Parts: sequence; C-alpha cells; structure tokens
Amino acid sequence: MCGVCRPGSRAATRDVHGKRRDRAPGFRLVAVKWAQVCTALEPRIVVSGHKRAGAADDPKTIGESQQYLRDFSRVAAREETVEGIVSAMLELHPGRDNPRVVWHCAREAVKKRQGA
Repeated sequence: MCGVCRPGSRAATRDVHGKRRDRAPGFRLVAVKWAQVCTALEPRIVVSGHKRAGAADDPKTIGESQQYLRDFSRVAAREETVEGIVSAMLELHPGRDNPRVVWHCAREAVKKRQGA
C-alpha cells in the first residue's frame, strides 16, 4: 500500500471540470492508464492537481477522474457541436466547479475534428 499518490496535475481532478483543451485525445488514454497504476498502489491519499477548494484528497478521485476522461472522449466523439458537448458533459457532471472550462475544451475538440 502506498501512502500518497499524486497522479499528475490533470490526471486527477476533484469536483472541477478538468482542462482538456490543450491535450490530444491520446492524453486522455494515458491519463486513464496512469490512474490505473495509481489505483494499484492502493493509496490512502490522492492529491489532485486541480480541485475545488476544501475538497478532500480522497482515493476515490482516481476513479472519478477516469470516468470524467472517458466521458469527455465519448461525448466529444459523438456530439457534432460545441453546445452538444457542453450540454452532455454538464448533464453527466453537474456538480463540478469551473463549467466554463468545458466550453473551451469542447471548442478545441470540434476545431480539431474540423482540421482547423
């Protein structure tokens, strides 16, 4: 068992929408795999790179972050518009801080798809 795991500033986020616009889709896969490595260490504390003020350094952050990354990848591949991505992500993760970040990430995802 590991005492503390810090999986990287954007591989684990706690109660915030993580900034993904500057990352290629491959980053999300790497972050999910890194989180799996961290989970295998069975940490008692997980220090998130980005988190809501006062949020606990809880190991469940790893699974939540993995799910968020998977959701963003799935939604970005499925939805055609920025509005569609934002709407779907806010519906899936309504309680997270910093929803403006979803808008920026969605714009980048659509722009990359269009080859701009």
